This record gives sequence, C-alpha cells and structure tokens, in this order.
Amino acid sequence: MLSVIELSVPSSPLVRPLYRFYTRCIIPAVGRLVSKDPRAYSYLPESIAAVPQRAAMCALMEQAGFSGCRWRAPLTASARHILSMPMVMARFMKS
Repeated sequence: MLSVIELSVPSSPLVRPLYRFYTRCIIPAVGRLVSKDPRAYSYLPESIAAVPQRAAMCALMEQAGFSGCRWRAPLTASARHILSMPMVMARFMKS
C-alpha cells in the first residue's frame, strides 16, 4: 500500500478563511523567523493551491498506472488528505 499525505485547501467554507490566514501569514512569518530568510515558506500557499486536490490527485495517480486510489480527510475540515493505493510493482519492474 502506498500512502501519500498531502496538504490541501479545506473544503469547509467555515475553515477556509482561517486556513488561508494561517498559510499566508503565520507559516511564512515562522519560516522567516526560524531561517532568517525573508522568502522562507512564502511559496507554500501557492504551492498547495497548485497541487491537484483530492479526487483530481487520485485521477492523476491512476493515469500514472496506479489502481484503487482513494482519498480521505481524517478530519471533516482538514487541510490534509491521505491518498492510498495498493502497490503493484510488477507493472513498473523491468524483466
């Protein structure tokens, strides 16, 4: 089983504004403080938004040859989701 933990934009309209504030303000501020680099973690909100979300990521994984992909968000308003799929390595191994 291959599992991938991804950050994603929360689906809940109640949580989404808090998430945006956290990723756009808090994470970059902490990154700057810790690393002393003014650009640290400033890319993160755009990077998360650019990644295919939930079912779209499963579709990409299946197009890449994985099968049985599913996703779940452990918490209802979660900003992370887990993709799982059985590993069938024979398809990717050369004889």
